[in-house]
Amino acid sequence: IRVIIPKNMNIDVKVVNLGSVNMKGFTSEVEVETNVGEVDLMDVTGPITAHTSTGTVTVVFSSVNQSAPITISTATGEIDVAIPANTKADLVVDTNRTVYTNFDFKAPPKKGLENRSGLKNIDKTLNGGGVKITLKSAMGNIYLRKKE
Repeated sequence: IRVIIPKNMNIDVKVVNLGSVNMKGFTSEVEVETNVGEVDLMDVTGPITAHTSTGTVTVVFSSVNQSAPITISTATGEIDVAIPANTKADLVVDTNRTVYTNFDFKAPPKKGLENRSGLKNIDKTLNGGGVKITLKSAMGNIYLRKKE
């Protein structure tokens, strides 16, 4: 199904069984939930709440709205998020796999030794802090990219 609506309209989409959600260009609140399917949100500002039980979630922000928290999650899939490099945010990133990012985050040492296995959790402030952004995947890698 293809639906065209104004980009500044709040939207809530729930897919009960199989099905993916693809959205582009929204400048308002977006809530998306799928059971089995991918979520692709391109050129959005948020706030965003996106969840799929099984599938990948990809979100590319044109800018990040500071008015409400952003939560992106999947139980068994990857998360791939791109945010502008100057975004003010309080980040909480959590996975049982690995976090890949081109932001300058280093895993903290433990017992005087450097972490060489990669990041699994990030709890950091970006650019002085701002909106809370939570990325959570139980069984998938998380990719957090700077959008230049």
